[in-house]
Amino acid sequence: MKRFRFSLETLLSLRREREQECEIALAVVTGRLATIDNRIERARLAGDNAFMAGGVTIDELRARDRLWMKSVSDRKALEQPRIEASMKVDDARIVYSEAHSQRAALDKLREKRMEQWKFQAKREEIKRLDETARGAPVRRRLTGGDE
Repeated sequence: MKRFRFSLETLLSLRREREQECEIALAVVTGRLATIDNRIERARLAGDNAFMAGGVTIDELRARDRLWMKSVSDRKALEQPRIEASMKVDDARIVYSEAHSQRAALDKLREKRMEQWKFQAKREEIKRLDETARGAPVRRRLTGGDE
C-alpha cells in the first residue's frame, strides 16, 4: 500500500507557520508590557525608598519630596502606555488563539485521516495474507508439492 499522504499538508504547514508568527507577536507585546510594568515598579520603589529615607534638614526633606513626586509623575506617565500595551496583548492573544484553533483543527483532521489510512492498510494486508494462504495449496498442487 502507498504511504500516507495528507492532502491538506500544505495548508497545515501554513497554519503552523501562522501560529508561530502569532506566538512570536504575542511574546513581543507581552515583553513590552512586562517592561512597562518593571518601569512602574522601579518608580514605585524609588518613591518608597525616598519616602522612607531619613532626613531632618529642610534640604533633605525637599529632596525626598522631589524624589517622591518624580516617582508619582513617572507612574502617571506610564499609565497610558501600560493600558495601550495591555490592549495589544489582549488583541495578540485573540489572534494567537484563533491561529492555534485553526491549526489544531487541521491536526485533528490529519490524525483522523491517518487512523482511517492505518485501518485500511491493515484490511488490505489481511486480505493479501488471506489470498496468499489460500493460494499456497493450489501452487503446491500445480508445481508438484515442492514449495
